[in-house]
Amino acid sequence: MNEMINAATAWIPLVTIDSKNSYYYNISVLFFSIVSASNHVLPENLDGLTHLVKLLFSNVLFSLINLNPFLGIILSLSDLIPLITKNRSIKQAGELFMQIPRQFIEFYLIYGMLYKHPIDCTLMIIFKLIYYLERKTRIKIKTRNDYSILHSAEHFGLFLLFKDVNGIGFDIKLFINLLIVFTILVGLYLNFINHYIQANIMERAPVWVKENPSLKGILLEKISKNKQSYKWQNFVIKPWMSHLKLEFVTWKSLEHHCDIILQKINPDDYDMVVGIVTGGAFIGGYIAKKMNKPFLIINCKLWSDISFKENFLQAYSYFLGYDLQPRVGEVPDVKDKRILLADDTTYTGVTMKNVMRIFVENGVKSVETFCLWYKGEYIPNYYYSNKRVPIIWEWGSEVD
Repeated sequence: MNEMINAATAWIPLVTIDSKNSYYYNISVLFFSIVSASNHVLPENLDGLTHLVKLLFSNVLFSLINLNPFLGIILSLSDLIPLITKNRSIKQAGELFMQIPRQFIEFYLIYGMLYKHPIDCTLMIIFKLIYYLERKTRIKIKTRNDYSILHSAEHFGLFLLFKDVNGIGFDIKLFINLLIVFTILVGLYLNFINHYIQANIMERAPVWVKENPSLKGILLEKISKNKQSYKWQNFVIKPWMSHLKLEFVTWKSLEHHCDIILQKINPDDYDMVVGIVTGGAFIGGYIAKKMNKPFLIINCKLWSDISFKENFLQAYSYFLGYDLQPRVGEVPDVKDKRILLADDTTYTGVTMKNVMRIFVENGVKSVETFCLWYKGEYIPNYYYSNKRVPIIWEWGSEVD
């Protein structure tokens, strides 16, 4: 949801494009809005795009003070210095080279707003303060690319600046149309991911998946379901849900996070690993291989393979406090075993808690839980961090 709101508000400056503006401004703000929105859709995956956003923003500011376009483009190229060098000192110098002029130009333009548009000027200063505090918080807790909804305050502030300098009003009809187009584009992107992954699934899959017939079968079945999903509404609705996150978790990223969690685990404490299909099968398969332990899977479905109406009623029941019962498949032999139960993420905790309950009923000696991220009241025994649930994985966009 955060990604969608920040990306959607990044489109707002587009409504200031007008024939009476300079070509330099119109072109700069067009590409600034498009690239900024793209960066906010997948901030973790498109981290380097931030520097291109800065370059385009520099050009927008240059156009507002009527700087020669050729000179503006040449000067703004310094915003790309951090992308072409690993030297920390050069990176910092490159960022400061344009950061200071940008701040001076913004201050100059805001000062000009003070007398002509005092209310807009006040609002912009408030938005700037909100953005500053939001950015400072992200950096402090080391989640620089995990933007909160408050980050959108920066986009509202920029819109006020652009419209007042150019003397353009806010066209609500145009913005609604842009919002509709943006939502459709995100849905098409999720659909494209499913087609792209299926076309390259074995080339992308790591050796430990290819060598395991069970995992290979699960992978092929899951991407096929996601690709052929008839639930078109999920392509629209899911990106806007508050507990979900637009992020593409690659095999490399999955392995990296698992390796970090495994540093906290003593393999001798467990007899086997059990993975919950779908995502948990891959997490469990990887950590079982790393721990050199037997690996089994269990099918436990709560939200998938049901209609939109059933999904809605189930979610409604959950938030009213009713107990939900996942559909559990064949239970592996866990009697007198010490189990490490794996899943990719957990939000409600319903799936993990029900599988644990079933294992206890089947005589398990002990069971502890492992997942990459959790979001909600249930906290697994082992996890990487508290984070909203990503919806794009190597087995497709989770729309089924």
